[in-house]
Amino acid sequence: MQTDWQIKDLIDLEYFFELDNREDDKNLMRRDREIYLSAILPTIPKDTFSSETLTGDTPKRIIKAWLDKRRTIEKKARGSEVILPGDAFVEVRRLLCYLAFVIASLSGVGLTFSLLTYKGSEPLNVSVFLGVLVLAQMGLILILLFGFYLRKQSRLFENSSFVYSLLSRITIKTVLWFREKTLKKLSAKQRDQVQATLGLARRQRTIYGSVFFWPFFIIGQTVGVGFNLGVLAATFLRIIGADLAFGWQSTIQISSLAVFKAVKLIALPWSWFIPAGIAHPTIEQIEGSHMVLKDGIYHLATQDLVSWWPFLCMAVCVYGLLPRILLLITGIAIQKRRLRQQTFDHTDCDRLMQRLTTPVLETGGQTDKVVSDNSFLLQNSAAGMPPNPEHSDPNDNNVANTVVALIPDDIFDAVKDRELSLNIKTAFGYDLGLKFEVEADALADLAVLEKLVDTNGTAKIMFLQEAWQPPIRETLLFIRKIREIAGAKAKIIIALIGKPAAETVFTSVKTEDYKIWEQKISRIGDPYLRLEKLKQDK
Repeated sequence: MQTDWQIKDLIDLEYFFELDNREDDKNLMRRDREIYLSAILPTIPKDTFSSETLTGDTPKRIIKAWLDKRRTIEKKARGSEVILPGDAFVEVRRLLCYLAFVIASLSGVGLTFSLLTYKGSEPLNVSVFLGVLVLAQMGLILILLFGFYLRKQSRLFENSSFVYSLLSRITIKTVLWFREKTLKKLSAKQRDQVQATLGLARRQRTIYGSVFFWPFFIIGQTVGVGFNLGVLAATFLRIIGADLAFGWQSTIQISSLAVFKAVKLIALPWSWFIPAGIAHPTIEQIEGSHMVLKDGIYHLATQDLVSWWPFLCMAVCVYGLLPRILLLITGIAIQKRRLRQQTFDHTDCDRLMQRLTTPVLETGGQTDKVVSDNSFLLQNSAAGMPPNPEHSDPNDNNVANTVVALIPDDIFDAVKDRELSLNIKTAFGYDLGLKFEVEADALADLAVLEKLVDTNGTAKIMFLQEAWQPPIRETLLFIRKIREIAGAKAKIIIALIGKPAAETVFTSVKTEDYKIWEQKISRIGDPYLRLEKLKQDK
């Protein structure tokens, strides 16, 4: 099963998630369960399953296989010529790399030609060449490295970078322009979906971290490589096609010995394998190429004036081209590592895994018929045996599959453990662990919330809410407080129920009530915050 992830895969994954958010949940369950049973399950070794948990990187493999299948289905439905957002991003990035390389190379050629314009009246000043084409580049590279050091020390990442934000906007707008101009068969609705998806990928830095920074970093290093290659090409062309003379001069009284020591220091990286006189000018050649304005150039020897060009070319190679190549390779390596580090454990992935691995139930009469018995998960649920919450321990081995329930005080007594446990198992596939009574007030419930730290971020947190009561400011503040205490990537589920009835509090949620909650929760922008119904609306 293919497990290597690329950036285009992340973009397409978010694209399909966005499409699925507009679909009916029952249709999604049937479609994804069919994909799982027919295309994914046969490829998974049986030893990767435990009794109720997928082990290792199996979820990552399953999601990748699902993505590949969705691409196939999408292209079959809309035609093989369809371009998905991930493909569009790859094309635009490739185009940007080519353009950046060509423009940078031409810029290097043009700048070098302007610096190596020799009219024969006086030699070309070595100091100007080194200052513009070598020292300036070294300064930019040092600033770049210093910026990375500062971000690492202050724990700031690339998403705080102005340049990164600017490049992100430019690239996303370019992708949208590309699609609008080339995909005439797409409807306005489909184009809106693509735009929304790309915007979603841009906003989900909490999930993907610096993954989307490195393509732009790689383009930047491609610019540096192209520029230096242009400088070297132009330098060789000028040396071959013209009789160039190099010299040095300065208003400050600098001795030839001091210049020789500086040149020798600069040439250290290559002077060990290139003989003296070629690696850098000798002390005699430096003295012989010293320009004095009032004396002119006629007393200077040709062999001294031409001794500088190998040194200048090597300086560009070592201090300009080589660092850019190393940074380019480093950027590619870090991008691959960041992609391998993706855990795919945010809310949309959790929903997908639940749809894939949960048997589809068809209700007929008074019984539920399991469509397929090929599930390795939810065995307790299928047997109708929910766990006993009174004996649940958040520190046991199964804590990753448990839910810590926060229940408002006004319905706490009406919520029965067995009924709550069964509903949680049916809706989410998790077991009920600890249960706490809360007032939904950050200050009043501070002691309860601090107990969530004991779960070490492994257990899920479920906040039960009546959907018919709209989310007020205090409720939203309470949710934010849960996030603050539980951690940035702790799983938080807002479980909605309808208006309590006489026989049970677990009633269906009305669609209009769910939409109100969805609109409010989406504004929080928390990818690990999940809004779900414990009961389907009527």
